[in-house]
Formats: sequence, C-alpha cells, structure tokens
Amino acid sequence: MSKIAKVFADLKAQGRKGLVPFITAGDPEPGITLDLMHALVRGGADVIELGVPFSDPMADGPVIQRASERALSHGTTLKHCIELVKQFRQTNDHTPVVLMGYANPIEHMGTETFVRTAKDAGVDGILVVDYPPEECEDFAKQCKAAGIDPISYWHRLHRKRALNRLAKWPLAISTMCLSRASRELLIWIPRQWQALFPKSEQLLQYRLRLVLASEMPNQPWPLARLLMRL
Repeated sequence: MSKIAKVFADLKAQGRKGLVPFITAGDPEPGITLDLMHALVRGGADVIELGVPFSDPMADGPVIQRASERALSHGTTLKHCIELVKQFRQTNDHTPVVLMGYANPIEHMGTETFVRTAKDAGVDGILVVDYPPEECEDFAKQCKAAGIDPISYWHRLHRKRALNRLAKWPLAISTMCLSRASRELLIWIPRQWQALFPKSEQLLQYRLRLVLASEMPNQPWPLARLLMRL
C-alpha cells in the first residue's frame, strides 16, 4: 500500500476528510520552501502538493501564475523541486508528497530519468496537468512500476475506459476553466462513474468556496486547497 493510499484509508477509518495543501516550490523564495513544507505538516496537512513552477501554466489562474513567475525568477527548476523532497525526507518519511506540474520540464529531463530520480528522492505521487489521460499510458506505467501514484484530472468529457484503465487517484473537476477562475466551485461526480467506484458512498455534491490568496493579508503564496475523495 502506497503512502497516499494509507493516508486515505486511515482518513476513511476515522471518518475524516483529507487536507492537501498546495504551495509552489521556490515561492516566495527558494530558501523558505522546505520550512513551509514542515509547517504545513505541523498545521495538519495529510498530503503535500508541491507545485513545480512553469513558464506557461495554462490551466492555472493568476495566483499560481504569479507564484510560478516568482519562483522562476529565483531559478527554481524541476531538479530543485525533487531535491526539496529529498531534503524533506531526511526528517519526515511519513507525509506523502505529490509533485504537481506540466509536461515540458518532465519531457526535457526524460520520463525515465524523472521517474527514477523522483522515486529516489521520496516522491509519492505525480500530477501532470497537460498529460491527456488517453496519451500518458507509458508514463503512468513507469510511475506505477516505481511505486509512484499517477494522478489525473478528470472531467465528465473524458472517456470512461481511460478512467478505468489509468487513474490511481482521479481528481474530479466540474468546469473546464482556469484554476481559481471562480470563487465558488461545484464538485460534481457523474452518476455513470459510480460503477467504477463500488466502495464509494452515495453520490454527493460538494460546494466549496475557494478563497484567493490575494484576498488575504500578508500571504504572498497561494493558500492551501482542499481536495476531497469519495
């Protein structure tokens, strides 16, 4: 059982929801990221989502775009992000860390090199925003073989067969829009997906109010986001 699977199993046994905070590596400056990761754990994080800065974050809104710009201005790269996880693992070997980013840096490094390096550093999951689920089978297989959970965004327009074949931890989204583009988001799980998750509870609707970091004083980095899994 992977670290991520164990966390969700424990949460389910305890009847709790999971808190998965997100920060962009290297923002507001590289020297503080490791301390932020440990602070998130002390603050109750069940899983940490560490954003890999990218110059063209097409699926993200202005908050994360600016975070990536600040991180890139300090020279933060994919290699630096993996090294941060390695340093984090020196004192924390139980909190799962998911790298969230885009395909270009991974393709530039090479998928095999990336997966091997990420495994050695202690990465537990990887979410690549612009890897279409139907086009990343080889990458997903490499991740699974290395013990890294591949995570995919899923919309009701995605083909059900791809969901059944590839998804380790599908993250359902309801709208085809930029992240943080709307303050209020309805998480909608299509009824036809119930058959793919026989252990799920009754079909539920969650309404989450998303608070932008720009609305909060003295918060230069994006606030944590709450991810829920049935």
